Amino acid sequence: MSEMLRHAIARVREAEKVRLELATAPVAHRLASALTRLAQASASESSDVEVPLTQEELAQLIGASRNAVGMVIGLWKARNWVATSPRGGLLIKDVAAVHDSMHKPV
Repeated sequence: MSEMLRHAIARVREAEKVRLELATAPVAHRLASALTRLAQASASESSDVEVPLTQEELAQLIGASRNAVGMVIGLWKARNWVATSPRGGLLIKDVAAVHDSMHKPV
């Protein structure tokens, strides 16, 4: 029972962290955090991680406008951290750089 309780508490803490992030963090930070979580959940063996979400869907996920998300993605494309997937989603080419951007201004 204690293992389940620890797991439940960890999930509540993570949910609270995400909720606080959505309320206070800049768009670039929220997007980097969401993409990092999605990349970790993908369990892909490849160095590139495909996120099959459109910019509109990503914007809805993090509570931002599509234009704001597009601006951040444009900056990251210029840095070769992400690319547009042939299937219409986003291809994360450098998960570490996207993750590290949470700790640096855009």
